[in-house]
Amino acid sequence: MKMVYVDTNVILRYLTNDVASLALRAKRWFQKAEEGSCKALVLHITLVEVIFLLEHWYEQDKRTSVEQLLLF
Repeated sequence: MKMVYVDTNVILRYLTNDVASLALRAKRWFQKAEEGSCKALVLHITLVEVIFLLEHWYEQDKRTSVEQLLLF
C-alpha cells in the first residue's frame, strides 16, 4: 500500500475551503485514504503548524482550531 505524508497545505485547504478546487482535491484524497487505497501519515509538527496558521493567518481562536482538527 502506498504511504503518503500529508502536508500542512492539504489540511488547510480541506478545513478552510479557501481555494475550492484544492479543497475538493484534498477531500477526494482523504476519501481515498479512508477507503484504504493509500495510507496517510500526518506528523505532529504538521498539526502544530495547522493550528498556528488557523490562529494567526485565518484568525481563528485556539478552541475552534483544535475542534476542527479533532473532527478532521
